[in-house]
Amino acid sequence: MGKILLISDTHRDDETFSDIKRRHKDACLMIHAGDSCLSPEDQLLEGMIVVKGNHDFQPFPEFVVHPPFFICHGHTFGIYQTFDKVIEAAKKNHCRIVIHGHTHIAYDKVHEGIRIINPGSAMFNRGNYGYGTYALLDSETEVLTFFHHTTHKPVNEIVIPDGRETLAQFRQLLSEF
Repeated sequence: MGKILLISDTHRDDETFSDIKRRHKDACLMIHAGDSCLSPEDQLLEGMIVVKGNHDFQPFPEFVVHPPFFICHGHTFGIYQTFDKVIEAAKKNHCRIVIHGHTHIAYDKVHEGIRIINPGSAMFNRGNYGYGTYALLDSETEVLTFFHHTTHKPVNEIVIPDGRETLAQFRQLLSEF
């Protein structure tokens, strides 16, 4: 098969989005996990699986089942608080990998047997490193690599530990309200 492009939360940063898509035009599958802020007819979304984000006001689906992937933005599944609802939805739809966006936090971890992947925001991330990310998933080995949104250099060693810590901090803060 090949590489699967995972991108989310581009928020009309069309130049960065276009550059990433052009660099990976040979991807066997391209997924946008919401908040493109584009219309479904926009040329940038051509050939992609796209779901509706909380800043999308167009008729995109809330989620897409594309086995083994359950693809959603995450806001309607309460992704900031817990993965419980999205894990339940993935299991119900016989998917073993969730691709989501919304948090602007690059993330990759297995929970209850379901792999949860957030490519981060291609525009900017909520983390200590100060740049956007996207990801490529090898369709055969399922090795995931996160990339800097403009230098296109791999950044796994920076964003994965930071993403887990940042998401834990967000959840702690939210639990106090």
